[in-house]
Amino acid sequence: MYHWRAGSVALAGAGHGVVNIIGQLATLAGIDYGCALFVTPLAGLPTTTGNVLIVYAAVLLTHALINHVGIR
Repeated sequence: MYHWRAGSVALAGAGHGVVNIIGQLATLAGIDYGCALFVTPLAGLPTTTGNVLIVYAAVLLTHALINHVGIR
């Protein structure tokens, strides 16, 4: 049985919601890391591991703030 929730299809049953959330978090983290790899040289910073991680943290923090404050 399938349920429509938040624009995605999830299997009904115990434990499947957890797998869905883990997948969504992993996808978001991967996209944000790719964004950091793209934005770091655009910001004029050398593409070192430290700089990429700093930009990555800033992107994640931005998403956290948007989720916390909300958009009207």
